Amino acid sequence: MVGKSRKITKFAAIIGLIITCSFLAIVAHAILPAKVDESRLDGILVTTLSFPVVATIYFIILYTQCALSIMFSIEGSPRGGSVAGFYLGLAYALLYIVGMQELVIDVSPFEEWSVDFVVYQFYMGLGDAIPVIILCSAIGRIVKRRPNGDMHEKRVSRYSPLLFAIVIGTERTLISLAGLIHNTINVYPLQVILWNYALGCTIGICYMILRKHYSNNEKLMIFGISFNWIIFNMFIGLIKKGAMFDSLLRSVIDALMIVLVMQVLRIQGRKYSLS
Repeated sequence: MVGKSRKITKFAAIIGLIITCSFLAIVAHAILPAKVDESRLDGILVTTLSFPVVATIYFIILYTQCALSIMFSIEGSPRGGSVAGFYLGLAYALLYIVGMQELVIDVSPFEEWSVDFVVYQFYMGLGDAIPVIILCSAIGRIVKRRPNGDMHEKRVSRYSPLLFAIVIGTERTLISLAGLIHNTINVYPLQVILWNYALGCTIGICYMILRKHYSNNEKLMIFGISFNWIIFNMFIGLIKKGAMFDSLLRSVIDALMIVLVMQVLRIQGRKYSLS
């Protein structure tokens, strides 16, 4: 009976944290100099429910996925608790900050790319990043699984970010040039290409963080980072009319490239262990 009561209490605490961090993200965006220009948003849900409601629902979905990923992966960490949660939260935070720099000008308050756009998008990413670190750290502490002390620290190739950068950066550039996704490569070729490779490098850094701190890092990259990246990109589809397919397409292709790179790294790791 006591065990059941504790589970209910933990579940309620986690739900409370997800809702609290979702509202914290909304407040952070309101406080930081990164307010959204709602006049540019014409999504059906925005016109029906209003932007604040849609944003709140989005953050609850996004952070629920973050919460589930830490709950089901924390046993794969040699440390456990809030430390394990922090590292996963850090990976998500890096992804949000860099992800926000994608040149989607038509939903920003700016008519063209500039330093002001970069600063604005940085604050937008920070508004998403701070709550997710708090959320994952707190949930890691609540779940408080016994650390996997028998786990040996895995070898982490310092070239991993480079491989992710090459594969994902090239993939993004090719599908942009081919016109498969909405992009501004014809207007800002240098900025778009640099961001494409920066995204790949960031995902590679996330891989390094998770490989170092989790034994189940590959599953976490797929069901944590990749799936979260898809949800993250869906936000544009929620607030812009007709943008959902494009948002899903770009992020699903990215997710497939993540799986591909991990397969290459796994083969490379096997060759290293046999040599």
